[in-house]
Amino acid sequence: MNKIFILLICIPLFLSCETTGSQTTDDKFIVRLDSQQIVINTIDAQYDDSLGLKKKNINVIYFSEDDTVALQYRVDFITYHQLWNKNSRTVFIEALKKYNEEYDERVINSRGGRRTLRSYGRVNGFLIWQLHAYTVRARANVDIDLGYSFYQRLPYYTVTQREAFYINPNNKDNNRTSQERTLYFTRAQAAELAAIFDQEFLEGLAANRVRSGGVNFNVN
Repeated sequence: MNKIFILLICIPLFLSCETTGSQTTDDKFIVRLDSQQIVINTIDAQYDDSLGLKKKNINVIYFSEDDTVALQYRVDFITYHQLWNKNSRTVFIEALKKYNEEYDERVINSRGGRRTLRSYGRVNGFLIWQLHAYTVRARANVDIDLGYSFYQRLPYYTVTQREAFYINPNNKDNNRTSQERTLYFTRAQAAELAAIFDQEFLEGLAANRVRSGGVNFNVN
């Protein structure tokens, strides 16, 4: 893993999960983006554009008070915060173990198509997306599929953020739809994220923050 930079920041945002999202389940969670956060690291993944797979930097942020990890990235001028709670992170780690076993045993299906994108199950996540600072900040529950895919004969572990819907309770003209996005990870990239998702690692970061007292930064 690259060197981990730990900063505590305070972003003047607020989020509650009362908005209806892409699914109706009891596994919803609340994240307060105005609370203290630990910026853990920047990792790499790939996404699919018109020219093929393109590398993308992803900021990984831990909301220690809510025990939630955000993957922050920007594609097609839209900034996403893909939020993972403890349960979904555990599923990610176990799914990656299964993928690695099948990879080593050479039983992954290079002709599986879209079917393999959901080979290892689905978790309930939460999504925030925004075009720029002066547009509505949309948010919704979102289904996230775990699986794998081949590109130019090379396999990738995949995280597919399904379509999500934001319904503005005050202005229907501000309703928003987030299109499906798939992030493609090499085994090394997925292992780096799994190490960050490890609960013992995250609890250690939170404990260190309490001991040190922390430093707050304002992010525009």
